[in-house]
Amino acid sequence: GIKGIDKLLQVSGADLENLADLPDSDPLYPLVSFALGIKDELSITSSFDNITDVVELTEAVEDLGLDEAALDNMLAYSDQADELNDVVATAKSSGASANLDKVISNPDNAADLKALADRAKNLAGDGTEVDAELLDGLFENAETSDDLNEVVSAVAGDADQGETVDVSNLLQNADKGKELKKLKDEVDKIKDSGDAEAADALLKNVAANADKADVLSEVVDSANTAGASGSVKALIANADKADAIKAAKDKAEQEGGSKVDTLFKVIEKVESKKQETPDPGRSEEHTSELQSPCNLVCRLLLEKK
Repeated sequence: GIKGIDKLLQVSGADLENLADLPDSDPLYPLVSFALGIKDELSITSSFDNITDVVELTEAVEDLGLDEAALDNMLAYSDQADELNDVVATAKSSGASANLDKVISNPDNAADLKALADRAKNLAGDGTEVDAELLDGLFENAETSDDLNEVVSAVAGDADQGETVDVSNLLQNADKGKELKKLKDEVDKIKDSGDAEAADALLKNVAANADKADVLSEVVDSANTAGASGSVKALIANADKADAIKAAKDKAEQEGGSKVDTLFKVIEKVESKKQETPDPGRSEEHTSELQSPCNLVCRLLLEKK
């Protein structure tokens, strides 16, 4: 039916809206009625300005052996067919077709997928082949590509005029799109509180440590749950030590009581005072208290300084 509509528009040289006004006596009327019936049955909202893309995507759905639900879903977002088809073409030409089914099954994220794929192509530069593995990773996580693209856009958008921003680390960690978005939301809260300069630095730190986004997001969630939201800024500032902080957090949870809350408050305090030089005459081994999870993390933070 969709291919029939395409052929009808090609033959008539008109668009579907104009054809819909044909009188009953027009020889084309029976064909138009059939085409409009198909369009209504499939809940297609597009005017089919991009009918060629819709046809090619329909054929791709058939080639991949996807079910009718996938076809219906793609058609429901037929207004984005040109962007989705562009992504499919990029995947095929770059040898990154392993996850085409996920691309086509997430037509609502077509614009985000295209934006991310374009950034991947820009990383390659002129005359260089696009990294198929990088594209495969993006397409495999098509479902959360809207989250990832929001973070990538924010990082690139916050750059100073003329500054080149490397977002490759974000693209390479597409599987952590959801967690990266949660961390960006936390940074936005800090920015909304009036600390825009710190927020910009924190967002760049999130991007630089994108591979730890899942661990860091878990720690930040724990801090918020423990009522220690004030430590979130310090946690994100030390994203590179997310694994160590999580280990300390897990240990504190095992010990119970107020250990977790204390841990986050100490981390917050250490971060705020890390510009101060610690007393070189103080032995860290003179008390077992300094071997607690809190202090182990504190020492890691001080080592960063």
